[in-house]
Formats: sequence, structure tokens, C-alpha cells
Amino acid sequence: MISVYLCINKIIKQLYKYNYTNLIGNPIKNRKLIHFSIINLVKHYKNIEKTILNHYIYSADYKILNSKIHYIFKYSCAFTICNKMKLKTLKKTFKKYMKNYKIKNNNNKILKYTFNFDAILTE
Repeated sequence: MISVYLCINKIIKQLYKYNYTNLIGNPIKNRKLIHFSIINLVKHYKNIEKTILNHYIYSADYKILNSKIHYIFKYSCAFTICNKMKLKTLKKTFKKYMKNYKIKNNNNKILKYTFNFDAILTE
């Protein structure tokens, strides 16, 4: 069996080139997309994320790439919405625009919160 590994740093450099991350791979706001409506902004981010992930779906380290790309696009989108709507903090952005899901274990103890942009698309 042949395994294909990819260099995530090359993908990060491309994302930096198009203003989704800074040079070290942390998500940033994309000022070029501020003029989009919020729904179109979220659709844009989701489409790019899906395109990248579909391109590398057969990579041996797909799970690592998937989590990294999802993190980058979720927070870059949140930073962009925060800047567009002048909310000042990510906490306000997540509270206003993202659906909050609580993940519980068998004892009804909350393990973590997850946020999903799909709430914007269903409004």
C-alpha cells in the first residue's frame, strides 16, 4: 500500500498568500471579504474549506489536515465577521452568529462546547 503524506506548511503558505492566516498559520481576518454579506461570507469560507479537504482526501494525514483547516477557516471567518460587524471580541461574534452545541457524556456532564456556522445559513 502506498501512503501519501502532505506538507501542511505549503498549504499554510497558500492560505497566507490569500489572507486567511498570518505567516505562522494563525487565522486572521480577511479584509478583502468584508464587503460580502454574512451569509455569502460563510458560504465562501465553507466552499474553500471543502475544496481543500476534498483535494487532499486520500492523504495519510488527512485527519490532521482536516482539524487544522477547519480551525483556520472557522476562526478566520469569525475574525472577518467580527471586523465587519464591529463586535470587538470573538466571544460576541460566537454568541451572536454561531449555534452552540453542548456535548455531554453519560452522566450529563458537559465535556465541551462546539460552534457551528450552519446556524447562519439556516436563518
